[in-house]
Amino acid sequence: MVKTSNTDPEVVKLKPDMVLVPSPQSRFWKQSNEIELTENSLVMAKVDGETLYRCGRIVLQFNVLRYDRDGRTHTTNKYGRQEDADSIPVIQEFVKLMVKQPVVSAVFKVEMYVRDEKGRPLRVSDFIHYLKGGDIKLREQICLGFFDLVEVDGRKINEDWDWKLDEMCGILGNARGTKRVHVLPFQHVKTKRDIEIAWMEYQKTMGYEGLVLHTEARTYKLKPEIELDAVIVAAQKNDGYRKKRVTSVRCALMTGPNTFLEIGDVSSGITHALRDELWKFKTEFLVDENDKFAYVYPLIVVNIRVNGIYTHKMLKWKLVNGKRVDLGLADSITMRHPTLEAIREDKEPTFRDVGLNQIPKDVDLS
Repeated sequence: MVKTSNTDPEVVKLKPDMVLVPSPQSRFWKQSNEIELTENSLVMAKVDGETLYRCGRIVLQFNVLRYDRDGRTHTTNKYGRQEDADSIPVIQEFVKLMVKQPVVSAVFKVEMYVRDEKGRPLRVSDFIHYLKGGDIKLREQICLGFFDLVEVDGRKINEDWDWKLDEMCGILGNARGTKRVHVLPFQHVKTKRDIEIAWMEYQKTMGYEGLVLHTEARTYKLKPEIELDAVIVAAQKNDGYRKKRVTSVRCALMTGPNTFLEIGDVSSGITHALRDELWKFKTEFLVDENDKFAYVYPLIVVNIRVNGIYTHKMLKWKLVNGKRVDLGLADSITMRHPTLEAIREDKEPTFRDVGLNQIPKDVDLS
């Protein structure tokens, strides 16, 4: 493994431009009309592989895989982390396939991930253990899922998705096989019903993280949605705060009486009117503050829609006689793409309404 000092500008330029839209399991799916399907539309299974922590938040990474028959073949992510055949055995397997082709150099977009004994992709938090853990032998289980072809022998690939996927299947010798080197599963779709069927196959049955939908107009990503009821515990001291508006709030779940476990910040969904109301609430119900947050009395319960949750150490504390007593870091979650959906005036800051038991059972917080 090699870490470069700066981000790789070529990788940054190749970041997929995708629009997040409701998935078939979302309550917004039926009425959503953002997607415009065409004859050549197709969906691919989506897998979230390598991940990094940056500034306290989770950043999911794709990798650019550069093949060079006469040089070094390696992957590079946005932040400069490089892997080659010496560190990731599957890259050597890929090289053995490529030397059979009349290709001298090529650039692909790939995801590195690990599958369980049933062939289902592991969670991101489990994959980190394989990639960055101390047991080097675990790296032998890492797979390469190919999802785009960028360049072959110095020629930029501008063909449509059908051509690119067929070309990669020809190079790698399989489209949907169980080998560690493979093109991610894909199929053509003409209707929203076709997308629903693909969702059931790839996300529900095969365990992939979601779908990527390619149309002539643009590319979309469809991911599972989770709803949580949480309590607002603080206002984030960002630029909006300095203008006397609360534009981002820190939320928490409860683990017991008057005991709160933070789960991260929410800014999307806070309207201009709500910003002012939250500022008034902060002023009246301030508990204490530090450089980052103004903690408030936990009274407001909100419904939050997220596109994923990940395990992470977060601050736990207890409210004692109106004062906040820190209990240190504890196993918690962070939220991916959280949106504040509504103020839940029908719910109260109790374990019954905003408890940690809302977290799906397959998220291990032990």
